[in-house]
Amino acid sequence: MANDTQEMLRLTRKRAGLEEIANFYNIWKTSNMHLDDAKTMFAEAADDPELREMAREEIKTLEEEIGRLESQLKVLLLPKVTSFDPIFLVFCPSRMVYPVFRTPTTNIT
Repeated sequence: MANDTQEMLRLTRKRAGLEEIANFYNIWKTSNMHLDDAKTMFAEAADDPELREMAREEIKTLEEEIGRLESQLKVLLLPKVTSFDPIFLVFCPSRMVYPVFRTPTTNIT
């Protein structure tokens, strides 16, 4: 029974992390669709300078938002570090001791 509870808790946490990524992806995808619409509106509004200016502002705003969303998605897609157990200590000349933590990229040879 305890195993099932722990497994359910693990899956719930994993799903919560994936939902956040999925939500950001959906917002990014919708923003890209709006950007395409704004570019189409800009191209079709050749005779209306006011409409072109409105489309130009929308394009600028959407491009900034898409850039921000892409940055956040990149961070969300980074692998999560799950183990922070010190594996050894580093002694420096200043007599300070710094722990070195185990991470997925730590190579000890």
